[in-house]
Amino acid sequence: MNAIRSWHICISGFRQDRGQPHGTWRLWRLLAPLRAPEVEVELYPWNADWASIAEMIQLSKNGHAVRVHIYAYSWGAGSGFPWLARELHSRGIDVTAAVLSDPVYRSRLVSLRWLAFCRKPVIRVPANVRKVWSYRQELDPWIRGHRLVADDPKRTTIFQEHILGRRHAWMDDSPTWHAMSVALAGAGTPKRGMK
Repeated sequence: MNAIRSWHICISGFRQDRGQPHGTWRLWRLLAPLRAPEVEVELYPWNADWASIAEMIQLSKNGHAVRVHIYAYSWGAGSGFPWLARELHSRGIDVTAAVLSDPVYRSRLVSLRWLAFCRKPVIRVPANVRKVWSYRQELDPWIRGHRLVADDPKRTTIFQEHILGRRHAWMDDSPTWHAMSVALAGAGTPKRGMK
């Protein structure tokens, strides 16, 4: 069996699933041509079974090094992405890069879910994530992306976030987020200054 050495994982936001077109679904379609025997391109909802997915990545690498790229929006970026990264970390796998669109904090405690509507929470980026690019908006008065903080700043580079002139509901359709994700997926590291 061939090892899968490269994963491109799109993670959608709240109320977005794989059976409906939305911005993260469109990004997944843009990345689809990358598929090859050793390359997977997947789309998951923000609340997928991340332990099972991390285990699938672990099993399918067949002892080889693996590159994992994550492209995530809203709760997919604020909950799904860090959760998957932690699951991969427990298996000794790094996340090569992540490109996030308006990442929204989500507490695991129901009593603290209201924090998604506040500016104070931060989203912790696990130490096994190497590089992160983030796009946020400040137009929506109710829900906005949250600040990212690296668990280990010596291991994780979080590039300066870019503020886009879109409301939260349309951040996953951002041509800027799509272009950055496609550039990262196809060329390794995006050109300096790409916004």
